[in-house]
Amino acid sequence: AHVRFCEGCTAGAAVRIYGNTVVHNSSAKQNGGAIAIDFDEMADSCDISIEDQGLWTDMAAGNVGGSLSVLYGRAASDCTAAVTGSHTFNQSTSQSTGGAFSLYYASESSGCTFEIEGEHAFKNTWASNGYGGALDVLYMWQARRNSVAVRGNTTFSDTKCSSSGGAICVLSTNLLDEFTFLIDGNVSFERAFSVSNGG
Repeated sequence: AHVRFCEGCTAGAAVRIYGNTVVHNSSAKQNGGAIAIDFDEMADSCDISIEDQGLWTDMAAGNVGGSLSVLYGRAASDCTAAVTGSHTFNQSTSQSTGGAFSLYYASESSGCTFEIEGEHAFKNTWASNGYGGALDVLYMWQARRNSVAVRGNTTFSDTKCSSSGGAICVLSTNLLDEFTFLIDGNVSFERAFSVSNGG
């Protein structure tokens, strides 16, 4: 699935995936082996959520986000992306960053959150030529008041990447102001590997 907001400012949009989700043997030549969500221009108060329960297996992306890719192409403000409920992501790979998930803020961002909460498993995920064996969040320009959180009962097992962040990578290449990174609850890492920083 590809959801794309093309021109102008997108305000108050919501993308929800809910119910009993089953994805098997899904791939993309570019971004998001299962789902790609693109905001080409500005995004204001837009919400993305994966809810309830799901089984996601055998996914691959030729670029970023083996399972899910979210791109904020211009300024993003007060946007949320969340995974709640109970989901298993197994055998998810990307040829670049984010073996399972990739969130890419290409320009300014403020007040944006990415949160995983509930009971989830990321298994056998691989970013073969980049960051974040399971999750990669990249802020390319000025980022203010943003947050990344992993809460609840989440397991990362057999995750690996060819750069930094065997399980999770959060990278800022410019100004990062009032940023929060939180791991809270029964979160476990088993056999996470990177060839650079932060296994």
